[in-house]
This record gives sequence, structure tokens and C-alpha cells, in this order.
Amino acid sequence: MNASPGGERNTVDISDTLPGVTIAISLVPPLSVVGVTLESGAYAQAGGAALLFLTDVAAILVTGIVVMGIYGVRAPDRSASAATGAEKMPRRALITIITMVIAIGIPLTLATIASTSAALRTGQVQQITRDWLSDTESEMLGVTTGTDSLKIRVTGPDPAPSTIELAKALSEAGIDVEDVEVELIPSITRSLGS
Repeated sequence: MNASPGGERNTVDISDTLPGVTIAISLVPPLSVVGVTLESGAYAQAGGAALLFLTDVAAILVTGIVVMGIYGVRAPDRSASAATGAEKMPRRALITIITMVIAIGIPLTLATIASTSAALRTGQVQQITRDWLSDTESEMLGVTTGTDSLKIRVTGPDPAPSTIELAKALSEAGIDVEDVEVELIPSITRSLGS
């Protein structure tokens, strides 16, 4: 609450500032990432951040339309605005928002499909690698997924297990072994007590 010059207290309604803060929190960070990644030459990351920004904009617009519809907010009287041609504005705005949602939905759907298939492929490779290492003293440290490649990190004592059996198991599962790399990290255990 703020005191006015006359000694009266004015209350500031937080609901007046909350929408602006919410919009700023959801729009400024992805737009900042777009700028930073474009400057550093990471164009793929800039595209992802731009997609997030546009998704947030579309979500804010659609949510605003839904909330105004629930509360019964309507356009002004059409007879008063007919002379200016303003009656076409809500229709154009709606068509623009629908087009925007569809245009954003396509890359989001494609990204979801790619992400899901990469996760399934990574899980399959992890299970095959665990099965391959089950009779050895080695263990899998992890599987790293690149754009078109997989890197399997394995550690254990010498001699390292043969990767021929792993390649065969991966090929039988339908995974192209040309895109798979195995990093074998030697593990040495020494007792400090003797």
C-alpha cells in the first residue's frame, strides 16, 4: 500500500501486475536464448528456443480467448462498428491464431516423434548392452545419443569384452551399427592396505 499526498492510502491490486509478470517470465527467457544462440552460431538451439517462444505466445493467446469466452467477454456492438469495417477484426484475429497454432503444432509434433523414437532406441541399446555385459566384470556407464549416433561407455578390468557380439546383437535388433561407438574405459582396482 502506498500513502498519497493527502494521507490516504491507495491499494495496489496485484492482479493488475500479475499478467504482465507472467507473460514476461514466459516470453523473455526463450527470446533471450534465441539471441544468445544465434550470436554463438548454434542455429539448431536457436530454432528450438524460437519454437518455445512461439509456443508460449500461442498458448497465451489461446488461453486468453478461452478465459474471455468463459467470462462472456464479447466484441462491441457490431452495428456501431459496421461503418469502419471493424467487424472483420475478430474473425481475422481468430484465423491468425488458429493458423499460428497449426503452424507451431507441426514442428512440435515432429520434435515429439523424434524425441520419443530416440528415447526408445536408447533404451533398447541400454538393454542390449546390459545383456552383453551380464557375464563379464564390466559395466555400462551410460549411452549418449547424438544427432545420428550413439556412444556407449563401458568400464571394467582388462581384457575388455569383445564388441563383435554387441554389434551382432544390435544388428539383430535393427540398429545400424555404423552409427554406434563403444568407449571402453579400463578399470584398475588396487588395495591400499598391503
